[in-house]
Amino acid sequence: MPDALAYNFEHVHVYCTNLAASKEWFVDKVGAELTDERETRGARAADLKLGGMTVYLREELPGEGLGQPGPCRFGTDHMGLSVPDIEGAVAELKGRGVEFEGEIKQIDPTLRVAFMRGLDMVRVELLERK
Repeated sequence: MPDALAYNFEHVHVYCTNLAASKEWFVDKVGAELTDERETRGARAADLKLGGMTVYLREELPGEGLGQPGPCRFGTDHMGLSVPDIEGAVAELKGRGVEFEGEIKQIDPTLRVAFMRGLDMVRVELLERK
């Protein structure tokens, strides 16, 4: 009998105030691949592949009333992307116009991180593990 709790990560879902701008940020700035665009229940949506992960972007549904965007709230705070060379990745991304929240931080002897500022205040963490 298979293990009912044998998890595989499936996707991250990001709500956007401007689907076109969010899609452009993920594709042009961090190299996501657009795999689908559609309308779902009255809202425009797009599917992306990023580092082997699926990112679903969707605008607000009619009558949905989402809260204000921003960090430091209950629920999901950020998504993380591992890179082999954080200095090189940060330099490349800054060259593409990506903004960062401060500099690269050494968390412990094996982990360094930097946080990107996406649209709608979506935070994306770069991390390098040694």
